[in-house]
Amino acid sequence: QLTPGTLRTQCKVLSLSPTRHGHWQLYVMNGGNNRLAHEKLLAKAVVLAVPAAAAAQLLAPFASSAAQILAQIPYAPIASVALGYARDRVGHPLDGFGFLVPRRERVPLLGALFSSTLFAERAAADQVLLTAFIGGTTNPAILEKTDSILLRQVEGDLAHCLRTTAPADFVYLTRYTAAIPQYTLGHLDRLQQLDTQLAPFAGLYLRANWRDGVSVADCVRNGERLATQIASHYATLSDGSAEQKQGG
Repeated sequence: QLTPGTLRTQCKVLSLSPTRHGHWQLYVMNGGNNRLAHEKLLAKAVVLAVPAAAAAQLLAPFASSAAQILAQIPYAPIASVALGYARDRVGHPLDGFGFLVPRRERVPLLGALFSSTLFAERAAADQVLLTAFIGGTTNPAILEKTDSILLRQVEGDLAHCLRTTAPADFVYLTRYTAAIPQYTLGHLDRLQQLDTQLAPFAGLYLRANWRDGVSVADCVRNGERLATQIASHYATLSDGSAEQKQGG
């Protein structure tokens, strides 16, 4: 439903600043088409749907206190490992969403998703695709291990939990040094302080998984609510401007 040319990919916002006329100026680096180009954009409203550290960097020049609050939000490191197996090499029926591993089980694996059960055409009929996760706040040091050691640990834990037979036919490992924001003690108070610090900056909105829920479902739901809120706000302003013109 977006107007053609509205959505821009491969762009990085280098700086953000409020103008004296109530708008926002963004200095953008466009990396599309194998070239780099810099551009200034003006916007009535800006939504920062980025990790806390990235938001802090953009806010620091004009809202340093808010930036400091965002910089305090810790993130847990995670390694995500996609593994493909022949179906007859997995003893578990994979009849569900996936599983989580309680820490008391003393298994380093955090859990896994049964990706080919959840989504069609993720694997051939005689194969399965699993997505495993390891690391987190309870075991951040494991991400310092080599890829081969991490993979050996993951495959061993899957053999224990799902009765898989290693090695996997397909492996794709991705490391995220700052994967999941942590809602530590005092998090809600920090967010309240953040909102207070940013209240004077009309047209600036922060929406990401470091507030109001970390899941994809939370992000979708919160994003839709914010979009509706912003649209309603500017629709009201437009109606008010029209009434003023008619009255004048």
